[in-house]
Amino acid sequence: MSVTAIIPAAGQGTRMGATLPKSLIPIAGVPLVIHTLRRFDAAPSIDEVVIVASRQVMEQLPELLESYGIEKVTTVVLGGKERQDSVRIGFENCDADNCDVVVVHDAARPLVTPEEIDAVVTAARESGAAILGAPLKETIKQVTGETIDKTIDRSLLWGAQTPQAFRYEIFARAVSESVSAEFLGTDEASIVERIGIPVTMVRGSYRNIKVTTQEDADIAAMWLAKEML
Repeated sequence: MSVTAIIPAAGQGTRMGATLPKSLIPIAGVPLVIHTLRRFDAAPSIDEVVIVASRQVMEQLPELLESYGIEKVTTVVLGGKERQDSVRIGFENCDADNCDVVVVHDAARPLVTPEEIDAVVTAARESGAAILGAPLKETIKQVTGETIDKTIDRSLLWGAQTPQAFRYEIFARAVSESVSAEFLGTDEASIVERIGIPVTMVRGSYRNIKVTTQEDADIAAMWLAKEML
């Protein structure tokens, strides 16, 4: 049995003011999605990768994959309207007869390590569902308008990251029931939580940021440039 990673890569990068799709934006001289795919190529637990992309990204990916020597991508498919739709489409392109664990990871998180990927896969095999995350560091305020209502106890609060991994049959049920109920989750774990499955939290790194703004891109470029030295 194998482990398949689904990489949603259809983001447009509008919050970065970019003219390119976000996954194609150069970070330290290399397209963002390539940095991420290199991490999955290097993770022993991952057998194959399905990329869900926009038409523009799909047109350029074959050349990029060959140019940068990416080996584990087996399928590239067109994404849907929402991220959850794209993940579902990617999941529908997994080999149901051969896949026992499904991993979902944001294309815009290029700093995840192969060790973190493997740790989440191991936890998902053991418990059925697992995600990467980190305890919140900032003081958390509940605010109405511009007025603070109260301070939230952060001792139990973690920021969810990706990868998020699930046994195939658990994720299949979660996807099916979310579609039937027209439930739009904020991440994959939320649709699994909805069907009553406990999700294990695996401690990750604060470096595993999601590149959403130009400031994020600058931070990611700094770390990636250091790794290339």
